[in-house]
Amino acid sequence: MLNFISLWEVDLNEYQFTKEDLAASMHAIRISDNKVYVGSKAIDQILIRIPALMPLGLLFFLLDKCMLGNPLYSLLAKNRYIIPIGKCTLDQCNNVAFSGSENVAKK
Repeated sequence: MLNFISLWEVDLNEYQFTKEDLAASMHAIRISDNKVYVGSKAIDQILIRIPALMPLGLLFFLLDKCMLGNPLYSLLAKNRYIIPIGKCTLDQCNNVAFSGSENVAKK
């Protein structure tokens, strides 16, 4: 089961990272043992748990094994604002902040 939590709702006293860490890279925490996955490894862990996306998760897993996962993740993360999301328009996508499940564009 997956639970998605906004980085603004995380109890930082429970883990060894800052809000800046959370904003810089996706984090996934395996609840059974509190193991933290960051960046492309977090993507692996999420995708392999969604049956329809499992093949893509296996691809990311293999890319990680070939040391290509983090460079690909960094490229995608760096360019994530190119695609408009929700209420975001092309001229507003440079600075997007996420508040819960709503997208709020800032100028």
